[in-house]
Amino acid sequence: MLNYLQAELWRVFRCKSFYVQAAFLLFCAHLFAFLYGSGDFPQLVSGVCSTMFTGVLAAPMLAQLVDGGFQDTVKNELSFGLSRTFIYLGKLAGGIVLGLLFCGVLVGGVLVSG
Repeated sequence: MLNYLQAELWRVFRCKSFYVQAAFLLFCAHLFAFLYGSGDFPQLVSGVCSTMFTGVLAAPMLAQLVDGGFQDTVKNELSFGLSRTFIYLGKLAGGIVLGLLFCGVLVGGVLVSG
């Protein structure tokens, strides 16, 4: 399972759209930090809560990154002998790992900007 997860993440990290999406989310995080971060801690916490809303809006883009080429790659994965449950769990785990990575980018961007 670990090798399959590594292969999924390698495929996602090769796409230019992953880096574009990460840059867009980082830009949004900085924007929220500048809007809400006036120098005191309660405003910064409000900015972090606002960036979480941005992460919810980015979830469909994240799912597209992980599952975008499913029709092209599922034939190869099934012919290799992987079960559909294994493929689904691997894509789910890849989506969770990428979501946590994007969450770190969002929260880290707000904290650095604030």
